[in-house]
Amino acid sequence: MTPEPVKTPVPAVVVDDCATDQVTPLLRDEGRPLFNDSWEVEAFAMGRILVEEGTVSRSEWYDTIGAAIKAAQERGDPDNGDTYYQHWMAALERVCMDKGLFDEPTLHETQAVWMKAVANTPHGVPIRIENATAVPVAPAHRHHDAEGHAVDPAPLAVVTREG
Repeated sequence: MTPEPVKTPVPAVVVDDCATDQVTPLLRDEGRPLFNDSWEVEAFAMGRILVEEGTVSRSEWYDTIGAAIKAAQERGDPDNGDTYYQHWMAALERVCMDKGLFDEPTLHETQAVWMKAVANTPHGVPIRIENATAVPVAPAHRHHDAEGHAVDPAPLAVVTREG
């Protein structure tokens, strides 16, 4: 017998959008996971925070994400859903630069540092920024998807907020 899924309380901002006060731990859309990787969850959360804290208006966010999707389609993105959060990241980067949270050179420098951290981190170990300057524990390696094909993750924007 399969146990009932554990219900987890959801923050009020999500409740408003979803019209529910609880969700199961694995959110699903048409039988597929809503998020395929942890960075997608983090990107989603950053976008929500920027809107909820008033850094960007909802209409400004919708316009920016729409423009990112349209630009990708014009470049030949097949728009089959698997690249959605890449467009979300492009919109996050654009909004943050437009709002002066960081500039393009800082974005590229930060992405390069994170890519060094990824390259210097053994598989199965959490990636930490400190690893960017660490001596790799193994020879240069490539990351692989579930089918064993070599892939390297696309660099992500890193947003910091001075406290």
